[in-house]
Amino acid sequence: MSNAVALNTVSAEELMRLTGMANEVNGSGSKSKLPRLRLWHSPLMGVVEVNGKKKKMEVVDAGQYRLEQPDGTMVYAPEANVRFVMQTFMYKRYISDPSNSRYVKTLMSDDLNVDLKDTEGGFNCGKPAGFIEDWNSVPDKMKDLIKSVKRVRVLFGEVSLINPTDAKGESIEVAPSPFIWEVDNREAFKTFGDAFKDIARRQRSFIQFNINVKTDEREMNNGQSYFVPKLDVDYSSDLAITENVLDMHKASSEWITHYNDYINQEFTAKAVETLDSADESLVNEFIDVE
Repeated sequence: MSNAVALNTVSAEELMRLTGMANEVNGSGSKSKLPRLRLWHSPLMGVVEVNGKKKKMEVVDAGQYRLEQPDGTMVYAPEANVRFVMQTFMYKRYISDPSNSRYVKTLMSDDLNVDLKDTEGGFNCGKPAGFIEDWNSVPDKMKDLIKSVKRVRVLFGEVSLINPTDAKGESIEVAPSPFIWEVDNREAFKTFGDAFKDIARRQRSFIQFNINVKTDEREMNNGQSYFVPKLDVDYSSDLAITENVLDMHKASSEWITHYNDYINQEFTAKAVETLDSADESLVNEFIDVE
């Protein structure tokens, strides 16, 4: 019996578990370079020739989806059709430091209801575990830290860009591509969650449907704008689970495994470094006493 047949014949609950959707029901990589999909909020400027004169103007509108290829090539499109094959979750936080600006990231997990090791040798990027009942009692410094930690819905699948262009704004042909997409915007995180919950209520998994993604613009008080995904699930698609889809699912699972191996290594190295620093401080205290 092929793997495709096996996956096609599992129960609805098992299919949702295998594709990372069990959490939606409950309410609650390798180093191979995967193309990265993200929503790009700024227009792309370029130099074009108008009536014999070169002018700087927008060549790619804001609010486009951008697919970054492993070789650094960027491709843009106003909308796309995606087929998700896997999701997982993590925390991340950006630390702005003149000498070492960096992202702190945690392990990827089926949900965020557990403490997750991070690349600084701690857990949850410094965010305290559990629900905070009295927010007003939390020190301002801790509040700022908590607000800086983002929940991330990490999505894997295949994307077909609609009317894609290159970085010069010129139309190009782009074949369907595997991708990883780190959804960390709060509204976008919820938008995907709501869509996936609706799929789960039908006792199905997102792996069985095409989803069209466009964008909605949101204006800020300072006059600037940002964009969020707008989803349209094609419930009539009812896609077959082919060998190609199984290969993408397996590759996504392996990518997550290798990523988590890296996070565990960083966690251990930082934890050892912290212990060494603590031991050195203790030794210095004894020397000071003497």
